[in-house]
Amino acid sequence: METLDAIRVGSLQLVDKAGKTRISLGVSGCGAPNLTFYDKNGNERLIVELLPDGSPCIILADRHRNMRMILRTLPDGSPCLCQIDQNGAERSVLSQDDNGSPEFHMADAHGQVRAGLGVLPGGSPGLSLFDAEGQFRAGFSVLADGSPGLNLHDKTGEARVSLDVLSDGSPGVNLLSADGRTLSIAP
Repeated sequence: METLDAIRVGSLQLVDKAGKTRISLGVSGCGAPNLTFYDKNGNERLIVELLPDGSPCIILADRHRNMRMILRTLPDGSPCLCQIDQNGAERSVLSQDDNGSPEFHMADAHGQVRAGLGVLPGGSPGLSLFDAEGQFRAGFSVLADGSPGLNLHDKTGEARVSLDVLSDGSPGVNLLSADGRTLSIAP
């Protein structure tokens, strides 16, 4: 039996017994190759593609064809996983910062980041909380020496309260005025 070295087509569609397209392989209008899987109702549910910048991307869609999860590498090569709600708002993102440290951001229904969790290059974990306008309001971290700290900020982002357990085990409390002066230190 003779075999072909190549078959060249603009797109390829695999259909079920009823003639409905279930898988398509093609190239988008912008030149990006993609592989799309369809459910029995003809809805795109899984898309694997290379974006125009060459980054790979996997998209998971719900039964209404709304994107719900995107796994991709960014142009700099770092990985990114996005969760999207039913209204199209990005609700959580798992990625890496410029130093390769992991970050996890969570957003409200309007797409405003409200919480972030990360690990600094030195290995210190931290949790950041933001108000509805995106202003940093509170942070909790554990330093490389194991010392935990909690910092509370006003609506302008200025530090007002700092609670720490120092590396020697002693507590630290700092209250700061609007102009940055220390009002009290305990103990």
